[in-house]
Amino acid sequence: MRIKLSHIIIGVAGILLLTGFVKRKEIMKFAKVEAVFLRYGDPKGRGYITHLYNTWQEKKDLVNRVWAKDKIIAKIKEVAAKRGVPFGLLFANIKHESGLRPVGNTAGSLDSLLQHGYTAYGMGQVTLPTFISEVQPFDPPYMHEDLWNPEFGIDASALVLKSKIKSAGGDIQKAMENYRGVKTLYEKGRIEEAEQAKRDVEKRLELAQKIEKGLVKV
Repeated sequence: MRIKLSHIIIGVAGILLLTGFVKRKEIMKFAKVEAVFLRYGDPKGRGYITHLYNTWQEKKDLVNRVWAKDKIIAKIKEVAAKRGVPFGLLFANIKHESGLRPVGNTAGSLDSLLQHGYTAYGMGQVTLPTFISEVQPFDPPYMHEDLWNPEFGIDASALVLKSKIKSAGGDIQKAMENYRGVKTLYEKGRIEEAEQAKRDVEKRLELAQKIEKGLVKV
C-alpha cells in the first residue's frame, strides 16, 4: 500500500499540534499553580504550604470529633454514587491514602512539607496541580485549600479517579497507577519508589475487588 506524502505531512502536523496543545495545557496548569502560590507571598509555594499546614492544625480536633468512621464510609458511598465511580475503588483509594481518617497533610512536620514542596491535602491526598487539572474542570464548590474538610476531600478524590479512569480509556489499573504517580516516578529515575507505588496499587485493587464481590464488609 502506497502512503501519500500529504498523508504523512498531515499526520505529523496533527502530532505536533497535539503536542503543542498538551504543552500549553501544562504551561497553563503551572501558571495557575504559581498564581495560587503568589497569593500567599511565595512563588515556590512555601507560604501556601504553610497555610495548608496551619489550617489543618487549627481544624483537626473539631473535624476528628465530627467525622467518625461510620460517617466517613457513608460519605464515600454517597460520593461514589454521585460521581459514578466504583465504591470499592474509592474506598480502597482513600483507605490507603489516609487510613479512613480525616487528614490535612500526612507528610509529617512543616519543615518536611516545605523541604519537599508537598501540597497533597485531604483524605485523598490530592496535590494542588492535580486539583487544578483534574478537579477544577468539574467546577466543584470548593478550593484545594478546603480539602481538610472530609466532605470535600472525599469528593476531590472521586473526581480525580473519575478523570484518571476516563483518560486511561477505562483501564482501572492504569488509572490507579496514574493516581499514584507511577509513571512520573519512573521518569524521574526514582525506581524504588515507583516499584513501591506499583505494589501499593495492587493492594488497592485487591481490596477494591474484594469489596465489590462482598468478600470484605465495610
